[in-house]
Amino acid sequence: MPGFGMVAASGLSGTNCLLAHVSTIKMIKIKFQQALIFELCLSL
Repeated sequence: MPGFGMVAASGLSGTNCLLAHVSTIKMIKIKFQQALIFELCLSL
């Protein structure tokens, strides 16, 4: 992960940034899973 050390070194604001990044990834994963389930339902 590029820039992870800088984010960790920048303290609390870095932690907030990291949390926002992680929650964004989770949202993308959830959307992807929903799309996958939808496609499976369509193909049945």
